[in-house]
Amino acid sequence: MKSIPLRSFTLMEVVIVMLISVTVLGIYYLAFSIVNKQLLAYKQTSAKVNEVMLFCKIVHKDISNANWIYKTASGFSCKNDSSQIDYEINDSLVLRISTITDSLKLKTSTPTFYYQEKEIVESGKIFDEFKIDILGENERIITVREKKLYDAKSLMSFDK
Repeated sequence: MKSIPLRSFTLMEVVIVMLISVTVLGIYYLAFSIVNKQLLAYKQTSAKVNEVMLFCKIVHKDISNANWIYKTASGFSCKNDSSQIDYEINDSLVLRISTITDSLKLKTSTPTFYYQEKEIVESGKIFDEFKIDILGENERIITVREKKLYDAKSLMSFDK
């Protein structure tokens, strides 16, 4: 019986191939982990920016549609003929209370309210402008200002 020689790799060749494979897989894993960290950071930043943009959009809409906006002890209230929307603002949360309660996770400063460019400190007073600072990404401060333009008829009918 004639033996057929088997073609095979030597042990040294197998070890070299495994070493190259492990090195390539290590580089792929490192690249994947770097990209994954960047994606996670982007998602977190994007979520914070979306919260700020949503807050600006909702507050602008509510103030524009309101007949009167009043300062309250914990925030402000937008009053319309048929509805009222209350905003409660604290250091880390903004609550919007109407028929449905919404919450926005924003780090904010104490809002400042103005009526005819004079600061309002007492609750129950109307205001025509408010300013709030939101702490954004990397400790960056985003200032949000909203202004309400009352018509003359409304201002004349308001009891001071």
